[in-house]
Amino acid sequence: MGLALLPTIHSIFSTTNVGPLLDSFHGPLVAVLKRTFLLLGTVSVGALVLGWPLGTLMGLAQFPGQRLFFAALAVPMFTPSSLWAIAISSVRPLVAYRHQWWFDGFCGAVLTGLVQALPLVYFASYFLSRTVPGSRIDATLLAAGWRGLLWVCARFCLPAALAAAVLGGLLAIADPGPAQIMGYHGMASEILISFSARYNAALAAQKAVLMALLLLPLLFPLAWMTAAWSETHLLGRDTRRACPKLFGIFPWAVLFAWGALLMVLLALPIAGFLRPLKSSQTPQSFHFAWAVFKASVPTTIRYCLTAATLASLLGLFLTLITGRKHQGRFLLLLFCFVFLSAPASLHALGFAGIASQLPDCFDFLTRRGNAPGIAFALRWLPIPTLFCLRAWSLVPETSHDSAVLHGVPAVQYHWKVTLPQLLPFLICAFLLVALQTAADVSSTLILLPPGASTFTTRIFGVIDSTTDRTLSALCLLYIGAGVAPLGVMSILSGLRRRF
Repeated sequence: MGLALLPTIHSIFSTTNVGPLLDSFHGPLVAVLKRTFLLLGTVSVGALVLGWPLGTLMGLAQFPGQRLFFAALAVPMFTPSSLWAIAISSVRPLVAYRHQWWFDGFCGAVLTGLVQALPLVYFASYFLSRTVPGSRIDATLLAAGWRGLLWVCARFCLPAALAAAVLGGLLAIADPGPAQIMGYHGMASEILISFSARYNAALAAQKAVLMALLLLPLLFPLAWMTAAWSETHLLGRDTRRACPKLFGIFPWAVLFAWGALLMVLLALPIAGFLRPLKSSQTPQSFHFAWAVFKASVPTTIRYCLTAATLASLLGLFLTLITGRKHQGRFLLLLFCFVFLSAPASLHALGFAGIASQLPDCFDFLTRRGNAPGIAFALRWLPIPTLFCLRAWSLVPETSHDSAVLHGVPAVQYHWKVTLPQLLPFLICAFLLVALQTAADVSSTLILLPPGASTFTTRIFGVIDSTTDRTLSALCLLYIGAGVAPLGVMSILSGLRRRF
């Protein structure tokens, strides 16, 4: 945990000149902060209002094509928001001129943020509604019918949905890509301009620290409440599977109405991707995109595998060290939620600052191609930690007691009992960390060594210097490359359940 927090702590304590920024709390800086917090609040509220009821309803009902619906919602979670900003901005020529403002500026930035924040809220509500004890579901159905069941499940999922909505809003304000495309510049753009255009890492760190200080009064209480709720309600619960059926026309009408609204929101960027491809030069654009992909895929895979492997091992180690101790689990949950909420640029700038001051013997870790992978592993450490904590809580307490009673060695017990239980969750966390590493733009631009580039940074670098057709080809190729491993994992998990 100290290793993960060290870059952020270094950025905070090495930034001793935040005072001038506080003194200049007027004019452009105040306007930038207003735009940033307005986008954060709008995206968070919109994602909560749309995703929370739909996820709760989906957790209570089964319908044909549900797996395809899940797959469509999962796509925005592992792709850069700049790709969806490109797609949404491409929708403008399809509507009348008086309505094009919906896809530009603040409205375009909100739509881009909702595309990525909605799936987070939806999946949080869906999976939490599936963990409601079966006895509670049966009792609620007998006492109050489906209306009471929906209300009980919605209240149970609200803390997780609220945390996911705020996290989606934070991701929306942390990426400078949509700001560059939509023309709605926030603090993320200011940090990137200070580092990349003005070559002033100290000023970029000051702005990142200022942003973290302004977010802290909001994020720390929310992280504390989420950690306390998760430790009490999510970990260490004995649940049984229940498949409640919604009866009546009204709940199904609400379910499909919300689902149709969400699919319309996702269909807009798909239409934006496909519109520029109606040209005879489309094959040339895909040929160029394939050449860019082949040139950048070795670097991208190297960073992703390094980050995913190291983060998964550290998350497993933290889980085994914590065990089932109440204080340890709460502290680990609090660390995960606070660290995920911190600005990504603060971690990246701190890691770069530490790397620049280490002696030459650390070059193989900090000044070569391994540095971005290690930095991203520490950045995304909370993801495998949360996955492993959830899987560890599902191991019966009697298994631990029996192993201790019969004197089974700890290594043998973890190898034969714990690891098989945690392995599916570790594989999911591994893939998710790899995809998040590939999708990151702001931190990658800070940490990349000279001459190296990932596929995401290559797309970000040609936004202003290439055609819409080529951008669509690059984005569709990126989405296809991300869907492929998810499809393989889904097929393998289906085969595993069958046999």
